[in-house]
Amino acid sequence: QGWNKMPYPPNKKIAEGHKNIWTQLRLTRINLKKFKWRRGDSKIFNQIKQDYFYEIKPSIELSEEEIRKAREVFFKYIKCKKFLKDESPKTLKAYNMEFEYNCLGGDNRKVILHYYKSDLVAFSSFEVYPESICGLQFAWNYSHRKLCLGFLEKSILADLHKMEGKKYYYLGMSYGKECSYKKRFHGFEFWTGREWKTSVKEYERACLNDSKVKSFADLEKLSDLYLYE
Repeated sequence: QGWNKMPYPPNKKIAEGHKNIWTQLRLTRINLKKFKWRRGDSKIFNQIKQDYFYEIKPSIELSEEEIRKAREVFFKYIKCKKFLKDESPKTLKAYNMEFEYNCLGGDNRKVILHYYKSDLVAFSSFEVYPESICGLQFAWNYSHRKLCLGFLEKSILADLHKMEGKKYYYLGMSYGKECSYKKRFHGFEFWTGREWKTSVKEYERACLNDSKVKSFADLEKLSDLYLYE
């Protein structure tokens, strides 16, 4: 119903006496009953499978070497995405904490490791629940762009968990035009604050509106639009 557990409290006052903080978000998900591979993704997967393989492990079973390599991939990813504005000790510590929270903690957490020509080139972490899985962190080193691993790994996980009888694959919060790609998957749905919808055009318009926000005044106007539309 659109609720997502925050990785850490927004401030110390709220943190006192509260282990789990939940917030309403525009979440997206794949309805696994409706999921099927896109023809283009299936074609790419078949083209690379001689050199590509993946492995899925509970996060608590990752070896020290796998953690080290995954951490390297993560920091290459945030540099390529220009999230890492500086490399001060404080900034590096914060991103390292984010890596460890998303990839190493939790009894229900798993990691899929993507290998190409025996090199770890990407990974994704996710949580497993009785009826669904929830994606947490995806990262890749951008060394082989033709692999389209961001798309492939979501199709791989959706397909595997559909066969296991799961109902949904949650893709996390989805704001801004950079998240508009999530509409491409068969079975796509998004949470409006009231209901789950399947309208690709409506979702794309919302993502584009997000990216136009430049000030708090813009944000207030957008909030009013969503409340009263």
